[in-house]
Amino acid sequence: MRILNWILLLFIAVLGSATELKDELVTRNDTYIIGPIPVTDVLCTENDLVEDDIMEARWTLFNWGKSHRVPPKTVKVQVIRHAMWYQCNCKLWFSDPISSDELRHAQDLIFSKCGQFRSGHVWSKRWEKMYALLPLKAIVHMQKPSDLCPKGCAYSITM
Repeated sequence: MRILNWILLLFIAVLGSATELKDELVTRNDTYIIGPIPVTDVLCTENDLVEDDIMEARWTLFNWGKSHRVPPKTVKVQVIRHAMWYQCNCKLWFSDPISSDELRHAQDLIFSKCGQFRSGHVWSKRWEKMYALLPLKAIVHMQKPSDLCPKGCAYSITM
C-alpha cells in the first residue's frame, strides 16, 4: 500500500509540473512521457492570438466531438473569429474522438513552449494525431486540407 501511495504522489507531482516544463520535457523513443498525449513534437508558429477566440474555438471543437468522431485521413477545423483549433487524424482506418483532456493538454504544451496565447501544434506519432492552434490568416496560402497536417496525413476537411 505504501508503494502505491508513493507512486500516486510521484505521478501527481509529475503531472502538476508538466505545464512548467518548456524545453526540459523528458523524452523516450522520440515521445514525451508526460501527460495524456504521447507527444512526439511541440512546434511554435509564432503568432499572437486572442484568449477569448482560443477558448471558444477549443470549447466548440470539443462540443462537436461529443457527438462526432474525426474520420480517418481527415482534419476537423473549428474557427472562431481569428483563432483556429483543429485535429488531424492521420490513421488509415480508425475514426478519432476529440477529448477535452487532450485539447487542454495540447493547449498547455503549446502555451508552455510557445508563450501564453501563442500559436503552435502538438504531434503524436504514436497516435497518428495532431492538435493545432493557429490564426485564421494561416490558411490563406494553403491550397488543400492536407497542408494543415503532416505530409500524407489528411486528404479531406470537416468544418
